[in-house]
Amino acid sequence: MEEKEKQTRPSYKRAPFGKKEKQVSRMAPVLEYLQKAGMPISEVAEKCGLTRQCINQRINLDDCNLSFMEQIADAAGYEFVWSWKKKRGVKKEEKES
Repeated sequence: MEEKEKQTRPSYKRAPFGKKEKQVSRMAPVLEYLQKAGMPISEVAEKCGLTRQCINQRINLDDCNLSFMEQIADAAGYEFVWSWKKKRGVKKEEKES
């Protein structure tokens, strides 16, 4: 009998050595604020009524909605302030008369 080739299933584990995982960039300030406030993720999760895994997943996905940001800020004792800042080098469009 011939030996059958092993079929491999895809692995859903962490990236293999040598490959970088997605870097947290947009959520990095949130982690900084939590660190400054001395709040571990588990404590924030408890105050938000969520699991630690849920908070970590949102941070690792590097995306969240505004209500989630407000919820985390409130749990850490901060007020979430959302604002717009004009980009450098972008000129205001002129209206046609």
